Order: sequence, then C-alpha cells, then structure tokens
Amino acid sequence: MAAPKARPREIAPGVYRLETGRGITEANVYLVRSGQAWVLIDTAWPHRGQVINTVAGSLFGTGARPAAILLTHIHPDHSGSALELARLWDAPVYVHPDELPLASGGYLPEFANPLDR
Repeated sequence: MAAPKARPREIAPGVYRLETGRGITEANVYLVRSGQAWVLIDTAWPHRGQVINTVAGSLFGTGARPAAILLTHIHPDHSGSALELARLWDAPVYVHPDELPLASGGYLPEFANPLDR
C-alpha cells in the first residue's frame, strides 16, 4: 500500500512526483500540469488509486480529472492502478502499441510477462 503520508514533490514547474509504497513496493507516479489541464504518468501498483486521487485533488482541486493517463509500460508497478483510476475519472489510458502484446486483455493490462516476475 502507499505510504501513509504520501506527498507530491514538485520536480520542475508543474511536474509533481509522488512516491508510493516502500522498499520493494515503491513506485513513482507523475502528475503533470499543462495550462488548466493535467495528465497522470503511470499509476503505481494495484490499490494505489485512492492515494493518487487524494494527491491529485490536493494539487488540482477536489474532483479534478486528468485529460489522460499515460503508461510508460505495463509492468504492475507502473500500470497496477490504471483501471481503478480510469474508471474513477472516466479518463482515457494511453500506452505504446508495442506494449499491447504483454496485456492479458480487457481495457487495461495486467502483468503478463513471466520474465519480469
């Protein structure tokens, strides 16, 4: 699960890094503002959606939804909460087409690459 006091850190103007988890379960997500809109890059491990949503609300206003969710790749530490957040925010999810064969089907991927387990 995410760290109890997850706080975003602004690493460049309008670019926030949120560290979730600890140790082996740690993952980073990025919330990037562009004008009035923002996007989420990666979604960490499964069950991190509430923490990410809370942080997004603190940065962009309660109920703010991203223009999109962008996944760098579909490993579970990057895409684990994508489905949860896509449904919560009714937001599109984008991933490079080369990643799609690793997906196990459905709207969003699950971890399906045994070489990376």
